[in-house]
Formats: sequence, C-alpha cells, structure tokens
Amino acid sequence: MKPNKITAIIAVVLFASMLVNGFLYREIQQHDQHLNTVRQMVSEGIERNTRHSIRQMNLLLETESQEALMRLQWSLEELASVFQQWVMLNETEEQPNKRLQDGLTGMETLRNVIVNHLGRQYENQEKQLSEYDREMLLKMHDQMERFLLIYHNIEGRLDELIDPENSDGGLGQVSDQIQEIALLYRHSSIPNEHPEYLSIDESEAIAWEKMGFLDPKQIEPEMERVRIRNGIHTYSMRVVLQDESESRIEVDAQNGRIREYQALSSNPGEVQLTMEEALKKALRHIDENNNMKKEVFFQPINGATEEPFYAFLFAPMNSEIEIVSDAYRVQISAVDGRLLQLQNGYCSTEVPDSPVVYSRQDIMRQWRDELGSMTYNGLSVVRSFDTHYEPKLVHSFRIMKSGQQTMVYFDVTTGNLIHEAFHIYEPIL
Repeated sequence: MKPNKITAIIAVVLFASMLVNGFLYREIQQHDQHLNTVRQMVSEGIERNTRHSIRQMNLLLETESQEALMRLQWSLEELASVFQQWVMLNETEEQPNKRLQDGLTGMETLRNVIVNHLGRQYENQEKQLSEYDREMLLKMHDQMERFLLIYHNIEGRLDELIDPENSDGGLGQVSDQIQEIALLYRHSSIPNEHPEYLSIDESEAIAWEKMGFLDPKQIEPEMERVRIRNGIHTYSMRVVLQDESESRIEVDAQNGRIREYQALSSNPGEVQLTMEEALKKALRHIDENNNMKKEVFFQPINGATEEPFYAFLFAPMNSEIEIVSDAYRVQISAVDGRLLQLQNGYCSTEVPDSPVVYSRQDIMRQWRDELGSMTYNGLSVVRSFDTHYEPKLVHSFRIMKSGQQTMVYFDVTTGNLIHEAFHIYEPIL
C-alpha cells in the first residue's frame, strides 16, 4: 500500500476517533450535569422535608389534630425515601458510604415510630396525645433540629464521609439517639426512660443461683447493655453446661427473675415421654402451680424440628380472670425431659378495677364482619405496647386469622383492639 494511502487512512481513523471522543465527552458532560441536577433536587428534598417535619411536629404538639399527624407522617415518609436516594447517589458498590447508611437507619426508625407506633397510640387514646407521646415527640424534634445543622455541615463533603477517619459531623450520634428514643418509647416498661437496674455482676450472681439445677460450668454475660423488649429489661447471658452444650438466659435487670431460657442444642430421637410426664417436669420450672390455666401443644419431628417437644402454657387465674401477661411458656423435650425453653413476661399483676363499658356482645357486633367467627374466651388481663405495658382488663376471643388460631383482646373500657397473638395451644383436660 502506498504511503499516502496509509496516511489518509490514519487521518480518517484519527478524525473518526476525535468525533467519537467528542461525542462521548459531550455525553459525559450531559450525564454529569444531569446527575448534579438530581443531586441538587435530592438535597433540596432532604432540607425541605426535614423543615416540614419539624413544623408539623410543632403543630401536632400544639393542636393534637389528626391532620397535623397525617401531614407529619407523610413528610417523614418522603424524608426517608429521599434520604435513601441521597445515600444511593453518594456511594458505589465498591465504596459504600456507611456513615450515610447509618443516618438512613435513624430516619427509617423515626418514620416507623411516628407512622406506626405513635399512630396506634393516637387512635387508642381517642385521637389525643398522652404525656408519653408528647415527651417522645419533643425528643425527636430536638434530634431533627440537630440533624438539620449537621446536614448543612456535611452536605458539601459527602465523599469525605466514606473514609471512617473523617468526621461525620455528628450524623451517627443523631441516628443512635433517634433509635434509642424509639426503643424506649416502643419497648420500655417506663416509656421514654430506663428504670433503675441491678448491676451486671449482681445479675450474674443471681443467674448462678437460679440456674443451679443445670449444674452449669460457665455463665457469662453476652453483653453489658440491657436488652429491652416488650416492656421487659434484661441482661442476656450465655450458659455452658458440663457436657459443653450451650444455652442462653435473659435475667430481668430490675428484679433478677429468669425471664427466658433457651437450650441451643438439640437431642434428636424418638418420643419417650408422655404428656403427663412432661407436664410434671414443666411444673417444676414455674413459681406457682395453684389456680393455673394449663394448655399444651405437641410438636413432632418435622423438617424444621429435630427434637420433638411438648409446649405448655400456664396462665395464672384470679377468680375467673386469666392473667395473660403473667403466663409461663415452657417447652420440654419429649426425648429426655430436658428443659428446652422457658418464657415469662410479668409477675404478680393485679386485676385492674376497670368499669366494663363495652360488653362482649358490643365487641362482637362491632368486629364480627371484620374478624369473622369469634369465640368468647372470658375476661383477661394483658400488658402490651398499646397499654404502655400497664395491665388492662379485656374481653378475649378466639378467631382464625390467615388459617392460624389467634387470640384477640379488647379493652373493656374503650372497646379498642389492644393486643393479639397466635395461639397454638389446646386445654389440658
């Protein structure tokens, strides 16, 4: 091929390459411009929804109106959504921005507690805020104002937050505080507060005393923080037995009672115990045997269960009233009679002196269309988030929900549905 032809070909190739590069450069510029526009819109959305949420919190605290609550809930839904977009725009799979992800966890928690939990309390309280609701809202309001200041400090340097050595401006602290406020509001027996606790050493000593029947080789705390769940404050501890098998227990951080025991190893085999034999063993693990409603469920070996067991439910009775809140749940191995699980929430709960404003007939007329067939189970006492873990006198009914037998409980004073739970047990005759 002649040199001038080669030169011409090279020139054409270079020209085409320049055209392609120019086109790609222009595309990249347009893409970057579009991305910057999206980032700007998302950033503005975060600030706008944060300010709007703060205003709606103030309005809700002032008026307690349903409209203010709905607007606050909508604003927080938007804030959580746009915050998620903010995180996605400022991280990659190769470089995740954990600081922003932690902030998103806080915003999701805030959204959940206002949309779901505060919403439930507001409806249960005849569309009014309780002292506990107001206290939670005021604390969340403070955290939202802190977040707004932090946002202004970090918004222009989000790429720096990928490096854990760089300051996040306090974003992680705000997220942690929001989660703590939500936890105490949703799960503490004293809403919004930590009660006084036994020390971890005192609780460990109690665990050695209470679990002595297992002849434990070792008992050690899994963590020094108190675990709070459904109104119960506990220390979690790991128990190692002489055969090296492990269990875990939950020790009540207020009074030292064993609230939960869970064997972590199984012993597969054939059923060796009758229900009556297992019942005798189960009764040894509860504090009171008199005037108890006794129910049982047998779990044979199946795909998820290697060891067959008997599950017992023991609920204290006061006259004809079942104290559901104080019930014991005990699982006994059908192979060798070992204690597999023990659960107990509350103790010595008194029956509230509540006027029965709504009869069981009133409840059935109001709810039968929604719940279907309702079998009355008598008066009971429950403690749940809907009652701020205070004991409430309720009408209890058995229903079928999604093919599962379920217990539902209605406040005798307000007629509100305040608790429900799947129920696998059958009475021991």
